Amino acid sequence: QRVVPFLGAGISKDATCKSNNKKVADTDNLIKNVAASIYKMRNAGKDDRKRWSRWCSRSSSLRKTSLDRLCEIYLWLNQDIESLVKNVLHIDEFIKLNPRPAHRYIAFLAREGLIDEVITTNYDSCLEKADCDTFENREPGNDEDSPARVVACLNDYRENAGRVYVSKEKSQSCLKIYKINGCAKKFAEGNSRAESILLTESQLQHWRQRYWARDLFRDRLRSRTIV
Repeated sequence: QRVVPFLGAGISKDATCKSNNKKVADTDNLIKNVAASIYKMRNAGKDDRKRWSRWCSRSSSLRKTSLDRLCEIYLWLNQDIESLVKNVLHIDEFIKLNPRPAHRYIAFLAREGLIDEVITTNYDSCLEKADCDTFENREPGNDEDSPARVVACLNDYRENAGRVYVSKEKSQSCLKIYKINGCAKKFAEGNSRAESILLTESQLQHWRQRYWARDLFRDRLRSRTIV
C-alpha cells in the first residue's frame, strides 16, 4: 500500500469494444480522426487557409503531430469542444471497451489489498470494470457498496478520496481510481460537460483549474512510490 500505479494510454491502446471490436482508444486512430476533421474544415473554409497552412501543409505532417497539439489546432479552427469530444474522438464510446489483461492484474493486486489507489490519464472504464469483475454481481459506479471509486472532479475527491472500505464489506478495501484528465462514463451519462475531458496541450500543461488533481499528484510523488 505504498505503491501507486500510474496508467497512461498504452494500457488501453489495444482494448476493444465488445459489440464491434473497435479500438476506439487507440491513439493512432484518434490522431487520424482529428487530422481528417481538420482537413474537412480546410476544404470548407478556403478563406482561412493562410491562417493555419503552416500546421497542415501535407496530410502526413498532421498525422505526425501529437494528439494534444491536433486538438489545439481543431479548437483554434472550430471552438465547438462538444463536437470534438463526441463526434470526432467518440469519447462516450470509451465506456464500451473491455479490460485488457493488464487491467485484470492491477485489479487482482487491489483485491489482495496490495494497492488501494491508481492514477490514470485515461478516460475509459476498463479498470473499474476489471475491479468489479473480481466481485460477484457488481457493476462499476460510485454507489455505497461499489469496490471501485472513480474520482474525476473535486466533488468526487471530497466524497471518495478518504474512503477506505466498502460499506457492506468492512474487510474489503476500496480501490480509488483518480482520472485526472476526465471520465468518459460521466460524460456519456451527462454528469459532466465536454470541457471536463482534457485534450489540448495548454489544458494538460496548466492542470486547467484541477487543483485537487495537482495537489494529489504532488502529494503522492512525495509520500508514495509511483510506478
